[in-house]
Amino acid sequence: MKISNLFTFSLSIHYRKKFIHRFSTGITQVSTTPCASPYGFYTPLGCESYCHKPDTAGYVYTAAVNYWKPYRAGWSGTTTVTNIACNNPGGYKLNGLQVTTTVCASANGTYAVSNCDAFCNEPTGTAGYLFSGASDTTPFMAGWTAATTVSGIACNLTGGYYMTAPSVTTVACGSPGALYTPQNCATAACTRPVIAGYNFNSEADLQTASFDVNVTCAYGYFGTVVVTTCGALHNTPYSVSGCNPATCTRPTGTTGYDYNAEADLRTPFLNVSVTCSYGYHDNAAE
Repeated sequence: MKISNLFTFSLSIHYRKKFIHRFSTGITQVSTTPCASPYGFYTPLGCESYCHKPDTAGYVYTAAVNYWKPYRAGWSGTTTVTNIACNNPGGYKLNGLQVTTTVCASANGTYAVSNCDAFCNEPTGTAGYLFSGASDTTPFMAGWTAATTVSGIACNLTGGYYMTAPSVTTVACGSPGALYTPQNCATAACTRPVIAGYNFNSEADLQTASFDVNVTCAYGYFGTVVVTTCGALHNTPYSVSGCNPATCTRPTGTTGYDYNAEADLRTPFLNVSVTCSYGYHDNAAE
């Protein structure tokens, strides 16, 4: 006698935490396939192992990324999961072409995300530094040593600053998105020049960035004083110019005097030799 449909049954099967009902495949419930022969095994369908979304700093998961996707089945070593981005406002930047993921090692584990790295922002309002060409999102914090050179940063040499070391170095920020710190640029300061003809009335500030001195022509000199800072040449004299000594000329129509020599006719340094002519005498001797 031929027996057909010997086993017909209905089972209620529940999926465990490590497995999830695969709605995305079109299967709307856990199902079973009857055994092919008496006393054989029936086959449950619809549950697959999955990976949890990781709680990794620096990544943003949109609503389209559910906590249980993607499935582990068929996941290669590194698989792109859509709708994951780097948290730029939080101080993370994409270090590569795209965010990649690595499958979890076991069911109900977390998959790994990569290529979002913490970075430091360019400091603003830092006197003495020029950030021409420097990126505000480089370098990444990872591997940043205590003093790392960042290209495109220079001292403002024309603005009264000078180099205290061969190059500008930087100190990494303490947290993602914070400001890194440039160093090795300092304010240049001048010294007083040694030169005749000028009165150095006051030197309120000798730093070239905020230079403030008051210089006038000394007695016997005339002109308009021009003061120039030492620029980036720290600890060197500033320069002054514009004061010229007043110069005298030999008097005319002065009978009774012999002008023997005129070594220097400048007012502050007047050096002439004048005596009384023959037939005249020095009235001071009377």
